Amino acid sequence: MSSNNTPKPNQVGDDAVVHNSKTAKLNNMSNSANVQSNAIDIETALKKRTFDVINENQPQPPALMKKTTTGVSTASSIPERVRIPDIDPKIKSDFFTAIEANNDKKVKQLIAKTPDLVTEGCMDFMGRTGLEIAAALNYAQIAVKLVSGGTYSDGVLYLAALTAVDRSHNTLAKELIDMQEYNDIDFNEPVSSYVFESVLYAGDTTPLILAAQENDYDMVQFLLAKGQRILDPHSPYCNCEECRLKQDAMQVAWGRVQRYKSLSSPAYLVLSTDDPVKKALYLTKDIQVQLLKDKEFRSDYDGILNSLRDFTARYLDITRTQAEVEAVIDVGRKPDEEKHSKWKQQGRYTLPRVRKALDRSHMEFVAHPFTQHELTSIYYGRFSDMAQWGILRSFLMVLAIICLQPLIAIYYWILPKTKLGRMIKTPVIRSFSHMGAYLLFLVMLILHGFLDASMTKTAQETSDTLLPDKRGYRASAPGNFETIALLFICALLWEEVKQMFYVTANKYFLDGWNLLDFGYLLLFLVGVSLKIVSWYEVVHAKIYFNTEQRLNANFNFTAVTVDCASASNTSASTTDPVFQNETCFYFYYTQIERSTWREDDYEVIGECLYVIGTLIASLRICYILVNHETLGPLAISVGKMISDVRNFLIFLAIVFWAFFIAMISLYRPYGPNVNTTWVGFATAFEKLMWAVFTMNDGTSIEFNTPYENNTVRYFGLFTYYAFHIAVVIILVNLLIAMMSNSYQRTTDFADREWKFNRASLWMEFIEQKPTLPPPYNLVISPKSWCYAFQRFRRFLSSKDKSFRTFFMKSTQKHSSKTHHNQKIMARVTKRFIQQQQQEQERTGKSGNTWKGADEEEEPAVVDGSNPQQTVVQPTNEITL
Repeated sequence: MSSNNTPKPNQVGDDAVVHNSKTAKLNNMSNSANVQSNAIDIETALKKRTFDVINENQPQPPALMKKTTTGVSTASSIPERVRIPDIDPKIKSDFFTAIEANNDKKVKQLIAKTPDLVTEGCMDFMGRTGLEIAAALNYAQIAVKLVSGGTYSDGVLYLAALTAVDRSHNTLAKELIDMQEYNDIDFNEPVSSYVFESVLYAGDTTPLILAAQENDYDMVQFLLAKGQRILDPHSPYCNCEECRLKQDAMQVAWGRVQRYKSLSSPAYLVLSTDDPVKKALYLTKDIQVQLLKDKEFRSDYDGILNSLRDFTARYLDITRTQAEVEAVIDVGRKPDEEKHSKWKQQGRYTLPRVRKALDRSHMEFVAHPFTQHELTSIYYGRFSDMAQWGILRSFLMVLAIICLQPLIAIYYWILPKTKLGRMIKTPVIRSFSHMGAYLLFLVMLILHGFLDASMTKTAQETSDTLLPDKRGYRASAPGNFETIALLFICALLWEEVKQMFYVTANKYFLDGWNLLDFGYLLLFLVGVSLKIVSWYEVVHAKIYFNTEQRLNANFNFTAVTVDCASASNTSASTTDPVFQNETCFYFYYTQIERSTWREDDYEVIGECLYVIGTLIASLRICYILVNHETLGPLAISVGKMISDVRNFLIFLAIVFWAFFIAMISLYRPYGPNVNTTWVGFATAFEKLMWAVFTMNDGTSIEFNTPYENNTVRYFGLFTYYAFHIAVVIILVNLLIAMMSNSYQRTTDFADREWKFNRASLWMEFIEQKPTLPPPYNLVISPKSWCYAFQRFRRFLSSKDKSFRTFFMKSTQKHSSKTHHNQKIMARVTKRFIQQQQQEQERTGKSGNTWKGADEEEEPAVVDGSNPQQTVVQPTNEITL
């Protein structure tokens, strides 16, 4: 290394070396632009002193800044200029060595000799101040002395506290935060409000976020007592001023993930709220919505959701009594049942927490033995023996209720508040009533189909007389079966509308079973309506011909029959000329033979829709099978396989469409005389559809004699065989693999899946289903009239004349969170905290990890100084 005179600022480069016996300063001064970007006043430094050596390995100090008035740091914020003190390198080295050795005496001597050692400009080769090193090593005496005797900025003080919290040095972190020098620092603000850029911590990090992610109960409680909170993250589409100022979208998205991770910490959940399970369910919904917006972080959000589900189950694990379980799952009775608490087993219950857990897919919480035990006691009530019944005894019970249902309905209408009336309201009795009514509805549909087919009139029943009213007409007025079936349909539809009002339309249509119910009921309504329209036209036809017979003595019905029958052979719709004739129009509705009916006939379409509705309604019984322990997992597996088939059909439609277009384009130019299969869209579609099930051979691609074109024939064979390979070999086996995977995933957790879905079925009868099944639910009971009158009076006396006020069931919000339940929740929370702390101590992951607590290390002694360290033993006692 050669010696030169003191360089000018523009001569500072890689080889610039200046001798001075006292100090060495400034890192990486490769050019003046670099110096300006790191906020170092070079000219002032060069005027004051000359330099011995410019150490290229010495890092530039971080840009520090004071807290802004708005608490928001931006990329355009101007960092405070940091003064780099002129300190002898040997003194600086001894200072950092003494801190690392915990030599309090040596540090005190060096500070007294060189006060610039306790400024933010004095850093080691890693860019750390002495305060940060002491905080990282948990040297409390040195750290406190550096804070009280130094001139550190708020940014350095913030980083020191953040480092202590990050290293789980709780006593040191508490002592630093309680110092007077920290009074002006708001730890609710992120680190970016005090430090322009931190190497170790993201810009939106706070001490509470770090403590929550470390699940440190002691530190989280201390910071919460100081008034610190973790605010909910903003939506990605938020347009507030704070979000508009943030430029780095990736950093904001990742910060949102970290904030949700902190909010989902068990330590923060149990210490920040008196109802951690409710908060966990709320966070689950928020994160599920966020997952749809930030799909890039799906794995991170899935991990947070799994931790929340695990937390709710572990929180329920530590309950010991039924009262604690009821407090955790928030069991409450309907407001009108409160004064009848002695009939607890027969009262109508509200279980909003279980309902939310079902909606948020908290399977571990719902399938937990304690939750299932509480649900079982509520569902069966005083009829707990029914839980041991088999299918045969349950079926006999359903038949008995079907026979006695009219008497049960009459009794409940008159005396709903008696002991027997409350027994009728038991969820298990209501479930039997509804299942019996539904089975009766299906039986009536089947009987109606058979009886309607057996009573269909034929052409031989038609009279040849000229009196039209003696003719047999093809449709008649709705019979008893049709009337009762229509009554059932209206009652079922009314029940679905009430359920939609109870759970809101958004949640209602998200359930596939609800869509199925609403769909087949609409099919029934449309089908029955079309048949009624057809009957209406037949009645008009009968009136028309009777009128013509009376008014026209020369009216010859036989001639009309011949003329209109011959004309209708070429007619396809009511817009044809034959239907412009009023006589022939009404004559069409006298035809009994179905071979003469058009394709768009009202009765034909109505019967088709009616049959589809009957099919779906019959398959709806599978939902009831979920209640059975053996058949339930199979029914769940079938439901998941249907989802696999839906995804499979998307790929099948794409492949099918591609080959369909290819075959049509290949053969259509040759016309129907050459090949009759692939020139028509209908025949080509049918041929390919049967080919999916390997029910066709390759003869359909041959040309008719005498045409022959081997080129087209070979290309047709190749395309047809490629279709078989793509569909039969690849896609069908893919579907088999998907269905096998779904079945395996269900059987791996069969018990949990079954209990979760069974709870969903039970909740309908516990909360939503009316006491009386269809069609009795169409009758407004006296009790309903009384309730309506009470709501009307409350509506008139209320200041809020809105629609919602009229339908509110009580003027006071019913909540099970009484003072007694709050005490129970506090007791469960304290037990949970103690259990978690004991588990952390056993696994060595306690938040209060002190250096030397598990293994003693003798610190190095410098200059014979006393290496004693002031350590305050942490306390694990959490105050709620």
